[in-house]
Amino acid sequence: MKVGVLYYKNPQWTEEQLAYFFRKKGVSIDLIECGDMAATNFKNYNLILNRIYASVANENNFDFMDYIETLKKIEKGGTILINSSFASICDYDKDISSKTMRDSGILNPITKKVSNVEEIKNFIESHNCPVIVKPNTGGRGIDIMKFSNIEEVPEDLFKKTHSHSDNFIVQTLAKSIEPWDYRVFVIGKEILFANSRTLVDGWLGSRSQGSKIKVIEEVDKELKETVIKATKSIKSEMNSLDVVKTNEGYSVIENNPTPNFNVEYENIFGFNPVKKLVDSLIDKFSGKKDGEEHI
Repeated sequence: MKVGVLYYKNPQWTEEQLAYFFRKKGVSIDLIECGDMAATNFKNYNLILNRIYASVANENNFDFMDYIETLKKIEKGGTILINSSFASICDYDKDISSKTMRDSGILNPITKKVSNVEEIKNFIESHNCPVIVKPNTGGRGIDIMKFSNIEEVPEDLFKKTHSHSDNFIVQTLAKSIEPWDYRVFVIGKEILFANSRTLVDGWLGSRSQGSKIKVIEEVDKELKETVIKATKSIKSEMNSLDVVKTNEGYSVIENNPTPNFNVEYENIFGFNPVKKLVDSLIDKFSGKKDGEEHI
């Protein structure tokens, strides 16, 4: 088995840990910077892991569409790709991800792509408050805003943001009936592990923004069915999903097909999440032949 890991500019802790644990298991692995993709023969690999984060998709020297085309070529060549080109599109475009889930009957907030304050105000007039505004492409809690009424939306909102994203989304707030949300990690049709996160200011679940994390030993049936169905809808093999429990059922706030970790997670979880990920991938794919169905 030979594995390639795609990254952008500099491998982060997750990619370094992937390399460490694959090699520890005797698996050959190469870290491939996306600028070297054109010179890479992907047919030499059994498995390619896409580890280019949505938070870098709007960097000036990152050509997103060219990258997607390269992912499609990898798929056509028969090498197993995690995640698919379509899953990557959903990773980088929350609006498409939301519509894809909604078409599959998965509960998630009503979402609309916006590029100016007037569009946000029109959405509020149609759907009422509170609403959430955040970058359409991005992550890690950057530039996520909640507005409780139309008067709170500043006219210069887009001048105050730090995101590289040209487009934002506005969405209805999925009101949790619990004081926490869920982050569930999925491989294929199985739950790898899950945790709850306390809600900052009663609505935001984000470790980087101050949420306290607790490992969930057993995921209930309805939550499991929801995250597996959502993962399948965006043609993702590996996914981490943000979910809240509402009066209508579990609502998927976001898909994160490129989950990122750091060394702090070892202390939080009591285990290394990347090691669990590697063990699962080896168990699932070491015996597969190129071109076999895996989603």
